[in-house]
Amino acid sequence: MKIYSILLGLLLLSISCTPVKLQTGITLQSLEGEVIAVDSAQQHRLTAYVFLAPACPLSETYTQTINTLREQYGKDVFFAGVIPGDLYSTEEIIAFRDSFRVAFPIFPDPEKKLTHYLDAHITPEVFLLNSEGTLIYSGAIDNRAIELTRLRLSVTEPYLQDAIKLALNKQEIIIRKTQAVGCTIE
Repeated sequence: MKIYSILLGLLLLSISCTPVKLQTGITLQSLEGEVIAVDSAQQHRLTAYVFLAPACPLSETYTQTINTLREQYGKDVFFAGVIPGDLYSTEEIIAFRDSFRVAFPIFPDPEKKLTHYLDAHITPEVFLLNSEGTLIYSGAIDNRAIELTRLRLSVTEPYLQDAIKLALNKQEIIIRKTQAVGCTIE
């Protein structure tokens, strides 16, 4: 019985690791008025949708990490912060952006269209797409967060950065999905 459970787990893992082409028709508008179509070919080689919540401590913690990744890869990767739902006013989102010096555009998703389509459940959680709109990585930004209030002293698995590097070098992404740790999206 145990061997069947292991085989089933491996089968499910391989299915969940298959890249998925997004066909949504979803558009988002940033706080500055920039409109993007989620499933269209982008100007950048990759797009990272990072789900954040102003009241989530880990969202606050990870804004600097995403800012750093944007500095390193911004020429090839479009980073978009996504605020799911309508719990936060525009003023609260702007205060979050300004307070934590978010250097990438923020896109409210008040009806949770993108949130539901990508099956986002946690903030922070990231979804990395290639220029054709194919989902190539999803989950945690890295392994710093063990749980909501417990962090490692240093990152040993920079999942998003590794996926970006591999994709930009046209290499196969080894880890396509990880479990995000953070605040539940309501």
